[in-house]
Amino acid sequence: MENNELKQAILLKAQTAKEASRKLASMSTEHKNNILSAMADALQKNIKEILFHNEIDVHAAKESGIAPTLIDRLALTDRRVNDIIKGIKDVILLRDPIGTVIERNALSVDIDVKKTRVPLGVIAMIYEARPNVTVDAASLCLKAGNAVILKGGAQAINSNRVFAKIICNAAVKAGMPSGAIQFIDTTDRAAVQELIRLDTFIDLLIPRGSQELVGFIKTNSQIPVLSHGKGLCHTYVDKDANIDMALDIAINAKCQRPSACNAMETLLIHKDIADKVLPALCKLYNRPLA
Repeated sequence: MENNELKQAILLKAQTAKEASRKLASMSTEHKNNILSAMADALQKNIKEILFHNEIDVHAAKESGIAPTLIDRLALTDRRVNDIIKGIKDVILLRDPIGTVIERNALSVDIDVKKTRVPLGVIAMIYEARPNVTVDAASLCLKAGNAVILKGGAQAINSNRVFAKIICNAAVKAGMPSGAIQFIDTTDRAAVQELIRLDTFIDLLIPRGSQELVGFIKTNSQIPVLSHGKGLCHTYVDKDANIDMALDIAINAKCQRPSACNAMETLLIHKDIADKVLPALCKLYNRPLA
């Protein structure tokens, strides 16, 4: 795609998302939950198609020599897709934040000032090899009455594409304003540069990925950015800790999914309890005590 064509295509998506966000902002909680339920049902019916397209991404990633941890983040299984579907159902159960009064001051008999939660408008998500973000971001934005523009990484293009297709089709059939979920269907890095300039139509930009990605977005975006720093993934076991609970936490923190970006990196144990915790942990981790 030529740069001018790419620019126009992304501009059109942003404009459409902005128009859709105005309709979405006044949508009832019941209506939004019905749309989310339709998205979950559609994913459940299309697990085989999702896994088929994901396998294309995984195969290409292996061929290109990507690190095993990144491949694991990219790879989907029946269980992982079902966890994504469960995530939508969990969002349905969340209280709708829109319309909640968070502060109120009666300044006089005739003046009552309230601070009320309202949708932001259009949120753009830029992320790397994490196909689950496509669904997670769409469902959370929808619940909060926001339109969303999704730009995933090149490694997950087929997975993201099939996820976006399934949830968009299901959502529109269930009554979502057309264009409220937009997917940037290109691996061209110039798309990011075009996206981060559209402050007229996009209200918030959220990058999720490497420090390089986040740093580039923060430095170059003309749109307000909500970003994360480098995680501190440490677990500390104090001398007064419940040992059984500490063991469960330490195992879960590292072993549930080691490739996740929030998996434990450092385990600290107080010296007064180390002789009780370390042998048990080494046995559970299936490693000899050094």
